[in-house]
Amino acid sequence: METRRAIIAAARDLFEEHGYAQTTVEQIADAADVAPRTFFRYFPTKESLLFAELDELRNQMLAALEARPEDEPPLRSLSIVLAELARRIEERREDLAWGFRVAEELGEHSAYERSLVQKQTHARIAEQLAARLGVSAEEDPRPLAWTMAAMGVFGSAMRARATGTACSGDESVRRFDELLASTSQALAEMAAVRRDDAT
Repeated sequence: METRRAIIAAARDLFEEHGYAQTTVEQIADAADVAPRTFFRYFPTKESLLFAELDELRNQMLAALEARPEDEPPLRSLSIVLAELARRIEERREDLAWGFRVAEELGEHSAYERSLVQKQTHARIAEQLAARLGVSAEEDPRPLAWTMAAMGVFGSAMRARATGTACSGDESVRRFDELLASTSQALAEMAAVRRDDAT
């Protein structure tokens, strides 16, 4: 963990001083006092450094979800770990904002990598929900549908936070909970309409 942090710190300093495009992996490794091959043990690409903080939080969230009681309703487990993730994002907001700010400058290439990470995250959550339900995530559409609905709400709540002023972790969780509740109600109403139309 210490080496990983040293690489991130070195990269941030070099990106700020010379710019992302002008900074090489070799320069980052040298500044962190590690060999380039050591860099690649921790990060597959230079760009992955931009999302290192978020990736760490994501892995913590997935581990927390897996550790929830097996008899707990799957979406309750997911909502609990997402609420804790919202708190942690607020606590590390400045570090996360730096990475996304640099990523925005990279344009489409960065968007593709973020999309890939998002897809992988959804797949891993869906697998855990499927295990709780005792079904296959490939054959039963519910785990992925529930995952994408929950993560869509969470992502929207976090994006709304990004445009606002800093707030406490509890406030960030409250906003997530409010959006989750209103979206759940809207989906229930949508389902009721479909049932009425089918009769």
